[in-house]
Amino acid sequence: MLPGTNAPGRDSSATLSRLLRLKTKSQYQATSVSAADASKSIDWATRLLATARLLTLTGPGGTGKTRLAIRIAASLGSSFGDGAFFVDLAPLTDPDLVGSSVAGSLGLREQADRPIVELLKAHLEPRELLLVLDNFEQVLPASDMVEQLLQAAPRLKVLVTSRSILN
Repeated sequence: MLPGTNAPGRDSSATLSRLLRLKTKSQYQATSVSAADASKSIDWATRLLATARLLTLTGPGGTGKTRLAIRIAASLGSSFGDGAFFVDLAPLTDPDLVGSSVAGSLGLREQADRPIVELLKAHLEPRELLLVLDNFEQVLPASDMVEQLLQAAPRLKVLVTSRSILN
């Protein structure tokens, strides 16, 4: 576990030598990231997340998006009252299962009489946390759910890794 997050430990010294492109709701664009610039990238993402509620790390597979997101979450986790939570979406291909994966990462149990998105909104609304959604490109239609969560929870911030931009 990384401090301030529920993300599994990863080798934070691994090379981040490929291009990463960051994009926020405010359409801010980023630059390339190398191992030497990794801490600058984390600082930069931290500054972006100070004002943006949704930040997407995009780039081709194998470029280090997940490693960078985990390092950002580890760096920021303690600044969120309720911490940072990592949701691995790699095994999913059905966007309808994203809510269940998020709920599981948050330690929530699904309720038969309540839609998962309503359960998540109610849980997240009073909380201050960072939600890391990894490998979102395979479940892009679930972006509507992410938008609903952001609207319902004013202190929620979402960091997404994807091969496609989450708008």
